[in-house]
Amino acid sequence: DEALQVLEYIHSGGRIDLDDLAKLCQATTLLLKQEPTLIDKKGIDLVTVVGDLHGSLASLKKVLELVGDIEDDSDRCIVFDGDFVDRGDDSVEVLLTLLLLKIAYPDRVVLLRGNHEDSIVAQVYGFADELLSKYTLSDDAEGQA
Repeated sequence: DEALQVLEYIHSGGRIDLDDLAKLCQATTLLLKQEPTLIDKKGIDLVTVVGDLHGSLASLKKVLELVGDIEDDSDRCIVFDGDFVDRGDDSVEVLLTLLLLKIAYPDRVVLLRGNHEDSIVAQVYGFADELLSKYTLSDDAEGQA
């Protein structure tokens, strides 16, 4: 799956270009807008709730390692309970990972917005600055900042 290939690329230190970033955000937005306000996960055998990643890609990778492969297991669900960004150095990569997981496994990944996913809080605690430092309108064709 393309989303999982991009995920591997990001986890190996790659950076997607600005156009692909915009397309990913648009696709995920459309997907999330189709979800109901209340998501029923009754009948799922294993629900893992993850909170407060705060830009720690290392923590997210460890969580994904502990949870295991959800690709072939329809009885598993991961709920990411907000505060994906800010404070850590890899907030962009954490958010991209979560968006890509949502695209790859729309019924097995739930994203709940925390207060750090608010534009004002993101400006105060550093996500907006990190995003601007990694992605600017002057990015070259390979997406390098």
